[in-house]
This record gives sequence, C-alpha cells and structure tokens, in this order.
Amino acid sequence: RFRGFEMTTARRTEQEELEAALALSLQQQSPRQDDDDELRRALALSLATESASGGCAVGGGAADSATAALLAVIFGETSPAVAQQWLGQGISFAAAPAASGDGDAPTFTAGLAQNQGGPCAVLAAAQAFTLRRLLFDPEPRARKLQGAQSWLGEASEEALAAPSEAAAEALLCGLTDILWQAAVAPSGAEGVPPPRGVSVVALAEEAAEAASETADPPPLHEAVGAIAGAAAEARSWEETRALLSARASRLRGGSGALGFLCSVLLTRGLALVAAERDDGEAPLLDPTFGHCAQEALSLMLTGAAVAHLFDGERNLGGGFVLRGIRATPPVGLLSELEALRYVEVGSRLKCPSSPIWVVASQTHYSILFATSASAAAPSALEALEEELQRRFAEFDGDGQGFVSIEALRPLVSSLPPEYSGVLPDYDTLRKEVDPDSLLIVTWDAFQRATLPRHPKASALLS
Repeated sequence: RFRGFEMTTARRTEQEELEAALALSLQQQSPRQDDDDELRRALALSLATESASGGCAVGGGAADSATAALLAVIFGETSPAVAQQWLGQGISFAAAPAASGDGDAPTFTAGLAQNQGGPCAVLAAAQAFTLRRLLFDPEPRARKLQGAQSWLGEASEEALAAPSEAAAEALLCGLTDILWQAAVAPSGAEGVPPPRGVSVVALAEEAAEAASETADPPPLHEAVGAIAGAAAEARSWEETRALLSARASRLRGGSGALGFLCSVLLTRGLALVAAERDDGEAPLLDPTFGHCAQEALSLMLTGAAVAHLFDGERNLGGGFVLRGIRATPPVGLLSELEALRYVEVGSRLKCPSSPIWVVASQTHYSILFATSASAAAPSALEALEEELQRRFAEFDGDGQGFVSIEALRPLVSSLPPEYSGVLPDYDTLRKEVDPDSLLIVTWDAFQRATLPRHPKASALLS
C-alpha cells in the first residue's frame, strides 16, 4: 500500500527539544583534523580547473575562491527575495501533527519543516532519504550505500511514529547517504577528474545575534563565505556522519539548507558538476523564484548533476550528449510533467532500490512511499519491455519515439541474445515495422514486432 505526504510550510520544533534528542542519539565529537588543512585539500580538488596542474592554487584565500565559485554556480545574479529564502531555511523537524484518532495509521513524527519556498528540493531529498532510513534500515549508522540487498524488504508503518532520537538518527544518516553518494557515484562526463571519494561538509555556525528568528539574515556573500570557510572533508561514510553530527546545530540554522547544498556541490566537485550539466554556466537556482534546477535535485537523489530523467545517455551527434540516469538510485522521482509530455522519466527513477519517490508537480514536491520493496520492482514483462526500450532509445537520440529505417539493422543487432533466431529476416521485419513505407520505425511498431517473440514474453502475455 502506498502512502504519501506533501512538503508544506510548517513551523520548526523547539530548539531545546531537538537538541536534547540529538544529545542522546548523536556522537558529539570534533573532526579528527584541523579545519583549515581540510579546507585547503577539499577546495583544491573540488574547485579544480583545467590547468596543466589539474587544480587551482589554494592558499590563505581558499575560502574567498570557494565563495565566488559557489555564488556563481548556485545564484548567479539573483534577487534579494531569493537570497532571503535561502538564508531563512534550516533542516529540522516540524512539530508532529496531532493524532487523527481513527486508528488507521500512525502519526508521522519525522517530517521536515519548510519555512521558505526556494529550498524545497533540498528538503524533499532530505525527507526521502530520512524516510528510507526510518523504514528500511535494519541497523542504524551502518554503511549500506552500495549494498542495497542488505536493506529491509518490508517495513512496519509503526516506524513512521519514531521517537525523536530515532528520527534524528535517520536524518543524520540520510544526509550522510546523500553526501557520500555524491562522493563516489560514477560519472559519464569527460575531460574532468572522476569523483574523489571524499565528502565535504560545509555548514556555517550562526552568530549569536543572527540566531533569532526576528533578526535580519546576513548578506548573501557573507553567508556563503561563512559556509565555505567552515568546510571540512571526510574520507568515509562514517567520517562524513561524524562531521554532520558534530555540526548538527548548524543544520538547523538559517543557512542550513544552503550549507547542505554547498556541501553536496563541493563533494561532487564544481568542475565535475559543470561537466555533467547540459549548461554548466547557468546558475542552479531560478533567479526569480529561487527553486533548484533539475540538476541540483538529481545530484542529491542520484549523485550526478544531470538534467535529464531518462535512462542512460543519448548522443545527438557532433559531440553533444544528453546525460540521464546511469544506475538505479536509492530513491526515485516521478513527475507530473511527464503526463504533459514535457519530460521523460526512465525506469531507473520509477523503480528505485527503495520504494520511495519524490513527486514533482509544477509548484511543489511531495513524497510517495510504500512499506514493501516489491512496490518498486518491475514485473517480469515490464523488465523485458524496459530493456527493449533502452536499446531503442540508444538510436532515438532526440527522444521523438521513432528512428529512421536505416537504423533498423543496427538496432536489431544490438538486442539481447535472447532475440537471436526468433525474429524474422530483415525484409519481413522491415515490412512489419514500416508497413506504409514511410522510412521510419516507431517505438510502438518496433515493440509490437519484437517483444512478443522474446522466449519469456509469450507466457507472460498469455
């Protein structure tokens, strides 16, 4: 059964209550290395240029270089209203809603509070990964990012009513999962260094006078400078979580959501992020409304800053490649815009390793989830169709749903070996997929001519 909830505006829970929960559940420890040394190493690699040395010179001005780079990548030229949105949103829990009293479902106690509209993508990703830890994590704090088979296949709805200690632990581990995935996820971008396997946690400590909810936020340049100046790196999932734990109060501050976005970008590396995007020079935030571009959400959900949601890559020729989703992500994404035919969401986002999806509409994000992992698994017939569609998409570079008749022969040659010997000869197949001699092959015609002939499909279709 599916459940869902929306990312809506809510007041944050009291600081004292959350800090008491964190004190019980988190490892309160300082990072093992000096922040200044970590900053120099992290930024020297993350802000790498295409110089002969492979990196930029970072010395005492490392934080200034990072500040300028982050402002350009994230904001560009933005309005004061957008800056205020991003300087007034932390990552913290909302007050739990009152029990419904109908006994149908437990009260969800780990919902994140949204005070501003712009950072909604950061909150949606954080909420999805927190929920994944709450429902499907059999052993908190254990590193299971690359071992999806070790996650629970069935979850109890009672986990939704987690005590504050368990909710805080799930949030810290979920954010760690996002950062470490960005540190290690393979990339299809060329001409830049690959992911470093090192995470960067950049969360600024608020000044005492700025902690009040009624105080004006600091100027954007000053806030991003404080974030860059607080950067520290970690070389494992466990070290990343320890850094987040030691800075948990900073997550809840006014620049918490912005600091986490900066952390993910610096972890991936700004040069690699630019190479993975279609337009590496455009800012990641809409200058008018302040919401994130798709690349920012994709980075947090999949570890790669790609603009497209289809599976794999599409080569349009002339060296222009559209990059989509390379592997099955931990949580998925569904989009209302697909129904309007504005975007294509591939099977990898529709069938993530855990049955949790960020659902994108034109105005907000919601979270959809199920308590059984089987809800995200495609049926045997769907798996065959998805494999066939991926092969077709390799020749349909612009995603129009058809290819030229000249592509039919190499397309058939690219099919899995199970199709060998079961398809008719080329001339017969050509007449089936192009009966009107229009010199094109549509996806629907190709599917009708090939899928039923797969050895496993006949029984599934009967």
